[in-house]
Amino acid sequence: MSNRSMNATSLDDVSGICSDLSRSSVVGVCIKSALAGSLTLVGVTNADGSPAAWVIAASTVGFVAAPGSKYSGRLSFAYANGADAGSAIVILSAL
Repeated sequence: MSNRSMNATSLDDVSGICSDLSRSSVVGVCIKSALAGSLTLVGVTNADGSPAAWVIAASTVGFVAAPGSKYSGRLSFAYANGADAGSAIVILSAL
């Protein structure tokens, strides 16, 4: 069994950069209270390496596992409703 380091970052602003780490993968997002609007993460990639945006729907609450996406470089986020700022934490794992 290998030890992997994990990193959790609170998404406190309406939008911004949540990680500039390279060689990491997105494990998931933990949402503390139901979202009034959607949450979009940009910088994830599809299984084939093509860029994608991950959109988490309004009214989602709890842990949402990442759809097998990895990212390299900058991972940014934006809440559709500013009142949601601070509702989510993104969890990352070193590769």
